[in-house]
Amino acid sequence: MNFPIGALTSADADTALMNDYQHGDSSAFLTLIRKHNRAIFHLAHSLVRNEVAAENITQQVFARARRHINQGHCPVSISHWLYYATLRFSRHHQWHAERRLRVRRMSTGNVNPAPAFNLQVFARVIATQPGKIEPRDSELLALHHVLGLAVGEIARLLRTHPYETSNRLIWARERVLKLSGIQSFDAEGSHAALAMSA
Repeated sequence: MNFPIGALTSADADTALMNDYQHGDSSAFLTLIRKHNRAIFHLAHSLVRNEVAAENITQQVFARARRHINQGHCPVSISHWLYYATLRFSRHHQWHAERRLRVRRMSTGNVNPAPAFNLQVFARVIATQPGKIEPRDSELLALHHVLGLAVGEIARLLRTHPYETSNRLIWARERVLKLSGIQSFDAEGSHAALAMSA
């Protein structure tokens, strides 16, 4: 995933705004929000695919940023910090949404969770639908599920951030599961597996 925020404003301008805010200029933080709000919302929406959830995530990200700065922890690049915070909050939302869905299904007697992604599913899709898996998805899934590399190792190999790598891996799994005919994936299992392998 390409980083969508950096072009919006220079790091120097953001640093100046953070310094102004720390020295009592409350309008400086509002300026930061106006500069980055649209990009953060669209990133969250592309990940969770729900407008209300994306708006909530956007608010959570900026609330966390304000608290972070108030505690004296000014990131070197606020735009990068906002980007990865959005990834974290979006993944957290997805995990809890899937968990709530599982509880709802169990309460109505529908206990048929979709099987988790595994190597057999990956191999079957490769064999039955050659060329259908996106090259970037195939690369990530092969590195993680065939070679057994941890998310951190894959991130270093591909020169990406671990949060971005794990997020891309989750979506790659979902796309392959859909190709195999499974309409949803085990988000809870994926979250736990990524946490253990990171």
